[in-house]
Amino acid sequence: MNNQDPIADMLTRIRNANRVGRRLVLIRNSKICKGIAQVLKDEGYIDEYDVIEDATHQGQIRVRLKYSNNGEKVIHALERQSKPPGGSIKRSSSCPKSSTAWASPSSAPAKAS
Repeated sequence: MNNQDPIADMLTRIRNANRVGRRLVLIRNSKICKGIAQVLKDEGYIDEYDVIEDATHQGQIRVRLKYSNNGEKVIHALERQSKPPGGSIKRSSSCPKSSTAWASPSSAPAKAS
């Protein structure tokens, strides 16, 4: 199965497993998912993770979720914070005026061969 967004898939799997109280989660292996798992481990949200080789070329990451001594969840909310789309919309009057003159393609000098 082709996964277009491995980060969202990883966070959804962790969120769902956490919601039902599972201790282990299997996630498709990728560099970005390993990096996220390392950050979650460093920050204390998961106990550990390791990479499991399987029949596929990719393998899987096994994440051991962390719970407190009395069984309470350590992760209370988990959501992806996406970057906003490139740039912001501004009125043309608020943009600085350019002092550079632009030439149209028809007036551009021809290259010498």
